[in-house]
Amino acid sequence: GEGNFLIAFVSMLISAFGGWFVWSVVTYYVGTTFFGGKADLGEMMRVIGFAYAPQVLGIIPCLGGLVGGLWALAAGFVAVRQGLDMDNTNALLTIIVAFIAYVVFRIVVGLIFGVTAFGFGLLGSLF
Repeated sequence: GEGNFLIAFVSMLISAFGGWFVWSVVTYYVGTTFFGGKADLGEMMRVIGFAYAPQVLGIIPCLGGLVGGLWALAAGFVAVRQGLDMDNTNALLTIIVAFIAYVVFRIVVGLIFGVTAFGFGLLGSLF
């Protein structure tokens, strides 16, 4: 029903913005703290935002999410290398750590909202 659509829409919205924010903050922190990158948080949020854009391909069935995710990862590598002014090795290590944190965030949000959506669906079927 309408309630399920609304819950799915809100969870995807929170997941998308939260994922971008988590990926940006973790990339900034790891890049500047451990690998000597030089940038501020606003700059990292901007370049990661551009790199995050190909994930909109996830609306295409079957391979859209995979293609969008790989494209975003490659664009994220370039964004981190340029945004933090670092070499390829440090940029790659920064991206790997930040992307792992991003994936964990997406899984946690999916579990939270998946359980919530299941509970609301169960309540809706009772009434």
